[in-house]
Amino acid sequence: MPIPVPIPPGPLFITESMNARAEEFIAALAQVMCAGTTGASIVTPPTTIPSGINSSVLTPLLLDSKEKQLFIRQLALVIAKGAIPSIGPATTTELGLVTISSAPLDPNNPNALNSEEVSVLPAGNKIPRADATGKIDPNWLSDVPILELDCPVEVVVGDLVYVAGSRVVDRVDITSFAKMPCIGCVSSKTSSTKCIVKMSGFIEGVYSGLTPQKMYFVGSDGRPAHPPPIPSLSPIFIQPIGVALDSTSLVLSPSMNLTKVIGVA
Repeated sequence: MPIPVPIPPGPLFITESMNARAEEFIAALAQVMCAGTTGASIVTPPTTIPSGINSSVLTPLLLDSKEKQLFIRQLALVIAKGAIPSIGPATTTELGLVTISSAPLDPNNPNALNSEEVSVLPAGNKIPRADATGKIDPNWLSDVPILELDCPVEVVVGDLVYVAGSRVVDRVDITSFAKMPCIGCVSSKTSSTKCIVKMSGFIEGVYSGLTPQKMYFVGSDGRPAHPPPIPSLSPIFIQPIGVALDSTSLVLSPSMNLTKVIGVA
């Protein structure tokens, strides 16, 4: 039985931009209907349609009259209209027949990328977005582990962290074996109690005042230090974490070997 379809009132609105893109689609659609497609591994015959309602006999679909061509053109415009949402005042980028808009929650554009879907800083289930200078954070392109984990409010960007619980990290403490070793650094925070932890690789812009070529260690303040901390009478745990490339760049490679050092009176 026929499937009831609600019919919106009024004519279908087609903009000049949509019409121009649709013309290319219509030409290709008509070509496939008349001649099929060919390729190295694809051979498709011309489009066929049932010769009558509920008929099992198929006949070629020919665009041999202006009436048939007009019908197919208008049908293609409808398809193109569904594939090309209304273009609003926001910045748009056309990808084929799909328009992706930067307008948050644009009611005319179901493909709009809203503020919950994109992020300047690396974060789980997010789409990279350029910062105010037009640059993409290099951490997005890293092939090393980057995790979003829970953390205390006091943890800030640049802190070196240890595993404090199930998917929870906290700032390291070189005076406590229970709060070592460092597994990585906090490259950003996505909320007051969630942070992005980079576990190895190139870190840029998180630290300043680094000395190129020098090896860095977990410092007494829970951040990279050179030279390594000097113990007092109480023991501390020394852990190398990487080498500085320049004043703001660090190649992070935390060692899992800790050295217990005790000072002398």
